[in-house]
Amino acid sequence: MNLRGLANSLTRRISPNEPIVWKQFIKTYRDVLGNTTPQYRDVAITGNIQPLASDDLQHLDNINQQGTFMAVYTNSAIEGMRRGEQKAQDMLVFRGQTWMVVQVLEDWRQDGWSKIIVKRQEVADVYEPPQRPRGPAQIRGL
Repeated sequence: MNLRGLANSLTRRISPNEPIVWKQFIKTYRDVLGNTTPQYRDVAITGNIQPLASDDLQHLDNINQQGTFMAVYTNSAIEGMRRGEQKAQDMLVFRGQTWMVVQVLEDWRQDGWSKIIVKRQEVADVYEPPQRPRGPAQIRGL
């Protein structure tokens, strides 16, 4: 039984599902200098995005993070970081902002849904590939 489907039929009247781009982690790329960059695949999904409940905020106290957080209910198998497997966390893009998966609170894949906590990424937090070195003419402003 898909409980999220039943609950979602009621909650989307108040909080409609929203389009989300799921940046699903694929692998880590290592360049010749040994620098690593996570590689992602973009997948279009929908989800119900809600403010965190007080119980969810207690989970954040235990992992000692600060920032802007939301809860996302979705039918997709979104995952957090798994260090032992060298897996970076998935990312979500919605409302024009990038959000990092902090924790999967409820994983009910057998029933087709999950509840995750995401943290909004500040501009400095979002990975940008290094820029090519500038030549002398560009440095002098010519």
